[in-house]
Amino acid sequence: ARGWAALKGGHLEEAEQMADAVLASAPRDDKAEAEAYYLRAQARGKRGNFHGALEDYESALEIVPNSIAIMLDQGGVLHTLDRFEDALSVAEAILKIDAQHAVAHNNRGLMLRELARLDGAEMALRCALQCDDAYHDARVNLALALIEQGRLQEAESELARVLEVDRGHVDARWNRAIMHLLRGEFAAGWRDYEI
Repeated sequence: ARGWAALKGGHLEEAEQMADAVLASAPRDDKAEAEAYYLRAQARGKRGNFHGALEDYESALEIVPNSIAIMLDQGGVLHTLDRFEDALSVAEAILKIDAQHAVAHNNRGLMLRELARLDGAEMALRCALQCDDAYHDARVNLALALIEQGRLQEAESELARVLEVDRGHVDARWNRAIMHLLRGEFAAGWRDYEI
């Protein structure tokens, strides 16, 4: 508990030390050990030690193999390291556990987009929205996939839906700026770009 509090307070080295202390005393394959690996992975990731974080996520998942929370964070680190195929595999493993997990569908769409598989990305992002129609980040990601396919009118419609609810959504404004600039609508594009 002290380690998680330290992590939340931004005391990353202290959080890592607390995790080390638990790992030195916890019985092998105990849930406390898995929690300590997870804590240390988060602290290491926030400190930029992504490879160490991945090792700890893998160790935690050996003990609690179906932990979606751990898998989501593992996928995030893999994405950060540009290991898109591996991050895609993690998203797909989550969907085998919970086929209606909107974040996993979104992450799958993001990885497919990174891999330039835009049709699959669009389908995955639409699945995320079927699971949660109010998932703004998935809708913004869908708009970006549509922009990359040259389907600007559809993208504009998706971005408008987000901005109707959340006028300050940074990624929606950014993507709308890109779309306007691609169409040569420079005044509108720069207006969104500056925000």
